[in-house]
Amino acid sequence: MSMTSTNIADSPPDHRAAAHAYLERGFTPVGWVIIGDRKAAVSMKGQHYDDLEVTHASIDRWKAHWQTGLAMCQRSGFWTLDFDCGPDRAEEFHEQYVVRRSAINLTHRGFHAVYRGPGFGCEWPRDGVWSKNWLDVQVRSNGFIAVWPSVHPSGAAYRWLDEMMPVEPAQLLLTFRPERESRHASGRGGGGDKSRDGGPSEDLEFYQEHGIPAGWQDSELHRLACAHVRTMNHLELCDRLWTVALASDQNRANPWRPEDIEAKVRRAAEFTGREDAAVRAAVADWKAARP
Repeated sequence: MSMTSTNIADSPPDHRAAAHAYLERGFTPVGWVIIGDRKAAVSMKGQHYDDLEVTHASIDRWKAHWQTGLAMCQRSGFWTLDFDCGPDRAEEFHEQYVVRRSAINLTHRGFHAVYRGPGFGCEWPRDGVWSKNWLDVQVRSNGFIAVWPSVHPSGAAYRWLDEMMPVEPAQLLLTFRPERESRHASGRGGGGDKSRDGGPSEDLEFYQEHGIPAGWQDSELHRLACAHVRTMNHLELCDRLWTVALASDQNRANPWRPEDIEAKVRRAAEFTGREDAAVRAAVADWKAARP
């Protein structure tokens, strides 16, 4: 198997065969499926990435509908810079940091730059957003990425740009990565830290003010919808998320449609409804069990 865009075949690919080929090239394949709008590493069966071990025998047991991913963790020796942005934004990042050319995995809305090891004198990179000013660039160092011959739920195929294998990053790349800073608090409900790693969380105004697209990652848009769907009118929430999404250059390169936003809000309402029902049932069970 070569790591090129010519790998995209007309017939459905054999993910087990692809995983075997990745393993032979030194990668750690992971089988994944979509569960609740998120990619889930179903082949790991409860293993932690620090303990992950994959063999040809274990790949033979993959289910036919599983897609192909690669573990990005210290055990595998690989990590990724995940650019969920357009080319202009990515070029700005390259101008600010010393980014060494490596294997490139093209994704639905951007690309992965896959690296081997942390480079001389650097610790294993922390997982999460690059910094508070680069929420659309993430470090994937304790998880997995989807790769060829996988297909995104949108229908877009993951593919390798060329046959280049991962290299070590430029020595200065991780050295000059900003330290994790205090998180942005939404200011609701008496304060408190409600944000994700290194960036804002539930404050839609903050996203709009700073031009951060709610859809910079599909799971982030889903999370924002879930955070507000209980307290906002659905039509109002669609309008707010749509306004925030339009505030970025990335959206002009990979535009969201109003129906995409509406679908996210609808699924968020269904998800939170199930979640609320589960909580009510748990409380009822607890009350019934009291003496």
